[in-house]
Amino acid sequence: MSSNTHIRSLFAAVAVFVGIHCSADDWPQYQGLNRDGRSAETGLARSWPADGPPELWQQPVGPGYGGAAVRDGEVYLLDRVDGEDVLRCFGLVDGEEKWRWANAVPGRLSPAGSRVAPTVGLERIYALGGFGHLYCIDRKTHDAVWTVDLGKQFEAGPPDFGWSVAPLLHDDYVIVTPTSGRAGLAALNAATGEVVWTTPAIGGPGYNAPLLWTGQTPPVIVYLSNTTLVAVNPEDGVIAWEFSYGCSYPIPPPTVISDRRLFVTGGYGAGSVMLEVTTDGDGPSISEVFRLNGKGGQMHSAILHEGYLYANFNTNENERNPEGLVCLDMAGGFKWKTCESPAFERGALLLADNLIYALDGDTGELRLIEPSPAGYKELARAKVLEAPGKEVWAPMALSDGRLLVRDHAQLKCLDVRAR
Repeated sequence: MSSNTHIRSLFAAVAVFVGIHCSADDWPQYQGLNRDGRSAETGLARSWPADGPPELWQQPVGPGYGGAAVRDGEVYLLDRVDGEDVLRCFGLVDGEEKWRWANAVPGRLSPAGSRVAPTVGLERIYALGGFGHLYCIDRKTHDAVWTVDLGKQFEAGPPDFGWSVAPLLHDDYVIVTPTSGRAGLAALNAATGEVVWTTPAIGGPGYNAPLLWTGQTPPVIVYLSNTTLVAVNPEDGVIAWEFSYGCSYPIPPPTVISDRRLFVTGGYGAGSVMLEVTTDGDGPSISEVFRLNGKGGQMHSAILHEGYLYANFNTNENERNPEGLVCLDMAGGFKWKTCESPAFERGALLLADNLIYALDGDTGELRLIEPSPAGYKELARAKVLEAPGKEVWAPMALSDGRLLVRDHAQLKCLDVRAR
């Protein structure tokens, strides 16, 4: 099946790349160094004590869905407390709160709480509040360098679930997604907050974090609005190509498969599609390798491991008959699915050291899984969060053998190192 649509210029792609420049055991932004849910860490435990991995520390937090980011032994979390956006910094080893910075933004989000993991650069932190305030905070002085109200700047109305897209740091730019009639994506000067470029309108708001897909020069940012997958030149904002993909609330970012393939998934009936992008003298051509109608992940991206995709395929539509955790081959075939045993609700996944960490979004249970197309193999499980109000949907973070998990009341640090 082939679907060519609105192709404007040459597409260049090989792998995901994020201009953050830090050590392999950092987790400096949403879904890790490359925004793919994978860590290069090794030496992790393949079994746990009966009561689960040791808890190193915990901190009370407000309700929300924003995960932690880790850089240079510091944990950053954008919290939402008593009408304020609060950026908090903890020590990774001891959990001590080192400092916090707050900005009063009255109002209530539905559902309540934080939305986005901070993006941590070498000198500055970029954090987006649920009401659209983008903060640039100096890591040394802990002061605000600049603040931009994205709604006012780009004449953008509030998304239904609040501003929920983690900013992308690329070289000297911070990429944001106003998805208004005035601007689809926009690049801000990372030092000043001034607008560098904007794209034309691309549709309504998406909730997925933009990715940088590289290979040939220039690299391309990929992002999903509620109608369209777009690829954008990060240097000037020129749209390289577009592909029609309708999803009421596109939350998971696409998964990069190779230099030519991209896996897109979503809930709300959108389903999943594997795309292949090829180039010829007339420019890029986009074709569908396979499509899974009505089957996809609502909250989190699929994770690629050794030629197979692992994904939480639970959505609003299949709550009574969940797909659970699934393993897909590169032709769209299901190698296995857990369905209700276990269901996982809409919890997060993280892969490291040939292990999958999977949170149950309903119960707060954490499972340790050995990824294999041969079948679901659970190595350990433990209840690590109380899950008040359920909806344990925040992404996890891993750094130096320490796994960070949260619900609507606590941020916990678990020791998952091998002994």
